[in-house]
Order: sequence, then C-alpha cells, then structure tokens
Amino acid sequence: MTEFRKEIDKIPEIRGCFMAGLQALERDHSKKVRDYKNDKLEGSLDLDQCVKSIYPNSNRWDYIIGYNSKALFVEVHSAQTGEVTTMIKKLNWLKDWLNTKAPGLKKIKDKQTPFIWLSSSKVDIPRYSSEYKRLAAAGIIPKSHLSLKKN
Repeated sequence: MTEFRKEIDKIPEIRGCFMAGLQALERDHSKKVRDYKNDKLEGSLDLDQCVKSIYPNSNRWDYIIGYNSKALFVEVHSAQTGEVTTMIKKLNWLKDWLNTKAPGLKKIKDKQTPFIWLSSSKVDIPRYSSEYKRLAAAGIIPKSHLSLKKN
C-alpha cells in the first residue's frame, strides 16, 4: 500500500473514497490530466463528493490525486474573473481542512504545485489583472490541463 493510500485511510471523513487511477474524476475532468505514467499514478478521490454531507455549505475542493509519492489537489472550475473569489475560498477551505483533518496528506503534498486549478473551459482572466495578481498571491493559477510529466 502506498503512502498516499495509507494517509487517505487514516482520515475518517474520506476513508472509503479512494479509487484506482483517475476513476474518482469525472470523465471530462480526467481528460485534463495528461502525460502521466500508470506505474506512478497511485489513485484518486473525489473530495468534494466525499465530504459534501459534512460541509454542505462550504466551498469544497474537488479532487486529490496520488502521483509519484505525492498528493496533488485539483479543482476543475470555470476560470473567469468573477470566479476568483470563489476559488480563493475553496483554496482556503482546503488548506484549513488539511491543517485540521489531514496533516498526513499535507505532509506529502507536492512541494512545487500542490494546488491546481484546471479550467473547465477557456481561461478568461487577463494575466495582468488585479484578479490574476490575487490568485498568484494565494498560490494558484488556472491551467487548461495538468501535465504530470515533470513529477
């Protein structure tokens, strides 16, 4: 059993939500994850669905992917300037959840890009806008897809 799976199983709120490969991701969402090696893909879970009943009114994060002994936190959401505040709320919720409920997952998060915003369609946030700067300061920039080649 991988470290990723062990950490998932330690957390009562998400125990039982683990799925092999990218099966926890909606089909259209899994297509946004590219350039990965199957032997490094440790599994995934749909965090949003898993904790929805516990945090029904929160801005919950979508997914956690285990890859190459690291945890990656992926949110698929429209990337428009009007969504920046929501995304920052989602990121803050996730960071708080990691600190209070999942310190083991926090410990194995990818150090370079642990929090990944995948745009559900076109990225429509001007690069030099105040919204883009807020996102950069928060540590999250929208992307059209996730390439795991570097990991």
